[in-house]
Amino acid sequence: LRGLRKLYAPELPMEALERMGMELGSDVPYCVRGGTVLVQGKGEQLLSLRALPECWFVVCKPQVSFSTAEMYRRLDVAVHPDTRRMMDALQRRDLAEIFSQIGNVFEQVLPPGSEIFAIRDRLLTLGAGTACMSGSGSAVVGFFSQEEAARLSAAAMTGVPFVRCVGRG
Repeated sequence: LRGLRKLYAPELPMEALERMGMELGSDVPYCVRGGTVLVQGKGEQLLSLRALPECWFVVCKPQVSFSTAEMYRRLDVAVHPDTRRMMDALQRRDLAEIFSQIGNVFEQVLPPGSEIFAIRDRLLTLGAGTACMSGSGSAVVGFFSQEEAARLSAAAMTGVPFVRCVGRG
């Protein structure tokens, strides 16, 4: 969408492109905008936030997968993430506090023996500041404050049946 805008309608406001993206899916407006964003509603309410301080990610994708619709059906959330606290931590660039606010409510509806928990716990043991499942699953993301720790963690996870990568935030 951004490429088409650049080629055919550079005058089109980004907000209009985001609204068009909603026709394709709830995640599309965020993907059009990118960056660190608070997304609310059905994906149409976007608030750009201060970027994450420098950190590194290790992404592990096991073979298991979950239906997003099924995950939402199972979910009965009484506790919501503290978005205000996260926004304040981002503003202060307090990486430790940011890590403490990262989580995923969908983990509540996974079976207790899910390999997601084993991967998450292994990343934590290897030095991640935090780790959780991404979206409705099944990728698990470990967040690291140091690049070397992320690289060592990714190397240590080699041989386990999932894809890994190290990225910088």
